[in-house]
Amino acid sequence: MDILLLKTWITNIGNGFIDQGAESCIDASIPNCDITTSSGLGESALAQAGCNFLRDKLRFDFDIGESIATSNRAMSTATVAELVDTDLAVLPGCVLDRHLEWYEAVLQELSDRNVPIVLLGAGGKSYSPQMQQRVRRQLRDLNIVGITTRDDRAYECYSQYVEHAYRGIDCAFYIDDWFVPEDANQEFIAATFDHRPEPNLPESDRIIRPNHRPLMPGQSGLIPAILKTSVQMYRKRSISLFTNSDNFVSDSLKDYLFVYRNADETYADRIHACVPSLVYGNAARFYHDTPRVGLFEGLTDGDISQELVELDQEAVANKKSEQIEQFSSIISETV
Repeated sequence: MDILLLKTWITNIGNGFIDQGAESCIDASIPNCDITTSSGLGESALAQAGCNFLRDKLRFDFDIGESIATSNRAMSTATVAELVDTDLAVLPGCVLDRHLEWYEAVLQELSDRNVPIVLLGAGGKSYSPQMQQRVRRQLRDLNIVGITTRDDRAYECYSQYVEHAYRGIDCAFYIDDWFVPEDANQEFIAATFDHRPEPNLPESDRIIRPNHRPLMPGQSGLIPAILKTSVQMYRKRSISLFTNSDNFVSDSLKDYLFVYRNADETYADRIHACVPSLVYGNAARFYHDTPRVGLFEGLTDGDISQELVELDQEAVANKKSEQIEQFSSIISETV
């Protein structure tokens, strides 16, 4: 069977963990399948480059996400997705919000060819009535035949709009099936704060501070986020990338996974800094008010938004196995 996996991780490192985890889930569900990977964000990336230029150079303030969605519908770029024949397309991750519109061009092209589409480990950043209306429109209009959700809220909002729907798990929980880093030669904790100032942390001989946006789309290609985020986006932060020590920026997913595999504790406002830390058996605490935190429900030994927690490894193993069976069931029913 030929499967097209639409990747998402141009936006941040955490999406890379989702993509690689999704590939591991697919491999386990359909052994010996042929997976072709393609960015699902080609047109949106081009649109975002133009939006950044207008915002940064002309000081024109507007909703970048909405502009990308509008440009995505109006533009046409070449993609690998349209150049391959496939039995099924899979889109993983946090796409059940305005981000689904960013993929609309490639999803519509696949739908026009009658290629079935499955959303794997899907969730959203917002479940407002307006957002639900937008997402439901696309679920109805596109050839989305199946969905596994990574949290109960997503299932409750959207399961009735997709023929085959299941309560699943975030694909990044499969990341240890893809890669297990070696041991570090020293102890440290990790602090990943891209959205808010770093809180007071426990004393440690060393604190490593990963940045989850090592590269960002800009008007002249890709520019280092260490400049963009410090000077423009996070100017008001009391602690910046320039004043902290042991900042960590890499273009390798495995480098980030090495940090989270070896950090005794992880403190973060990034969901997918916490997920791999927990998967590898370490403790994590999450600092951000978002519905996305629902993906941890029933999987940890406490409230990750209030305290350091560890993963219930048995519960996660069971959910991973269930999602593999769910995905296999969707395939057998639709392809």
